[in-house]
Amino acid sequence: MNRTTETYNRAAEAYAEKFSHIGRRVADIDRGIDLWGGEGEPCVVELGCGNGRDAQVIFERTKRFTGVDASKEMIRLAREWVPRALFLVEDMRTYEIPDGTDIVYAFASFLHLNREEVQQLLTRIHGSLTDGGVVYLSVKRDDYHEYVRVDDYGPRTFYFYQESDFRLMAEGLYKMVYTDEQTLLGVEWLTVVLKK
Repeated sequence: MNRTTETYNRAAEAYAEKFSHIGRRVADIDRGIDLWGGEGEPCVVELGCGNGRDAQVIFERTKRFTGVDASKEMIRLAREWVPRALFLVEDMRTYEIPDGTDIVYAFASFLHLNREEVQQLLTRIHGSLTDGGVVYLSVKRDDYHEYVRVDDYGPRTFYFYQESDFRLMAEGLYKMVYTDEQTLLGVEWLTVVLKK
C-alpha cells in the first residue's frame, strides 16, 4: 500500500480531476443513512476519503464526520474542498475507528487492501460500530486477485473481489443488507452494505 500512497501523493490533483468526472455518490450516501435507520445525525467515518469529493455530500447530511486517507496530498485537497470537516492523514489498516460510529463509508478504498487486511479491518470496525451500524463499500469486481497498475504517476496495487468474498468475511459479524453491481467506464464494480 505504501507505493500506492506515494503515487497518490505525487499526482493528487491529477487523480482528483479524473475522479471528479465520475460524479459524487449522492444516492449511495443517502442509501447508507437509510439502511442505518437511526435518529438524528449519524456519526460517520469515510475510509479512503481522497480529495473530499464525497465528504462534501456526507458533511451536508451530518457534521459528525471524519475523513481518513493515507495520502497527505489528498487530505490537503480535501481540507480545501470541505474546510469545516475533520480530515486525518491515517492508514485505514491501523486507524482506530471511534467507538459509537454509526456508518463507515469506503468508496473504492478497500480495493487497495488484500483479503487478510480487509478481514482484519472489518473485524476492527465491528468493535467500534453501534448496534445497527453499517459498513458501505465499493470495490472492483472479479475473481479475487491482485493487479498492479502503472501509469504516468507510478504504481497502484488493486485487489478484485466478488460478493462471495464479502459474505465469507462478514460471517458471524455482519448481515449483508444490500449489494449491487455496476459497470463504470468499462470497469465492473461491486457495492456491498454490511450491517452489525
